[in-house]
Amino acid sequence: MFPNLQIIASNKQIRSMHTIIRDESTSRNDFIFYADRLIRLLVEGALGFLPFQETTVQTPTGQPYVGVESDTKLCAVSLIRSGEAMEQAVRACAKGIKIGKILIHR
Repeated sequence: MFPNLQIIASNKQIRSMHTIIRDESTSRNDFIFYADRLIRLLVEGALGFLPFQETTVQTPTGQPYVGVESDTKLCAVSLIRSGEAMEQAVRACAKGIKIGKILIHR
């Protein structure tokens, strides 16, 4: 139905985090911790869909290593109040990323 829709594969660890954040007895600190972990997994998954190019680097042992590097310059835009929860994960996954802000007023 949606050809661009990608679903992150669930596992017991992810289900456990969902269980914790949905439990009414979960403390505020635990909710924030596990929500941040889930957000980081989401951001890491999304970044994996960006274009990369093959590159070769020299290892400390003198051997070449064929890997990949990002082929894109990134910026992020945060919707103030609703999107700010993802900012920390974006900063942790994309070093030096520039983040803009948008405030949508009703």
